[in-house]
Amino acid sequence: YTINMVRPTRTIIVFDGKGGSNRRRKIFPEYKMGRKMSVRLNRTTGVSLTREDEHKMMIAQLNRVIEYLECLPLTITNVENVEADDVIGYCAKHLFKDKVTIMSTDKDFLQLVDDRIKVYSPTKKLMYDEERIMNEYGICSKNFLLYRILDGDKSDNINGVMGAGLKSLIKYIPQLTEDEDFTAMDLINFVNNSDSKIKLLENIKKSSNLLKRNYL
Repeated sequence: YTINMVRPTRTIIVFDGKGGSNRRRKIFPEYKMGRKMSVRLNRTTGVSLTREDEHKMMIAQLNRVIEYLECLPLTITNVENVEADDVIGYCAKHLFKDKVTIMSTDKDFLQLVDDRIKVYSPTKKLMYDEERIMNEYGICSKNFLLYRILDGDKSDNINGVMGAGLKSLIKYIPQLTEDEDFTAMDLINFVNNSDSKIKLLENIKKSSNLLKRNYL
């Protein structure tokens, strides 16, 4: 469906490389540790599956999917010790110079959106460009990474700064809404010179190590 809609000159499917999460786990051991497969009854066999059983079945199914994909006119790739989203980000920003469409439900990719790169969400069936990101989030795509650093990512078990919800960030850090780069260093300088009575800014001021960790 998406290929017919976008009509790309090339389609690339990226998988996580073996040991892809190791680098981030060295920085933050709890990274992605919240993702647990539950023990449940298999509807076909009528027996319960352990986490190990499900993991083995998932690997077998993934291998079968790759076999099917290899029959199609597209490219399949992964890089050892590198996660798929890092490979996708590098290819989109540095390897390809023409227009690029990233298909993913991961909000982290919205930081890449510019006049050349768009992100298509298959669940929302929406194509994200700079205007849509601004309309939906109220934040410029150039500053979306900083928003994600502050907000954290529950799906990856990464906590953010306490009180750093989207509405509060827009209210107290309006630079995020502007069409100009607002870096982490700019943020630190801003909160260090801000009103100490604003709890969110004080929390950010005390969270420099967390900001560095989430950026990496």
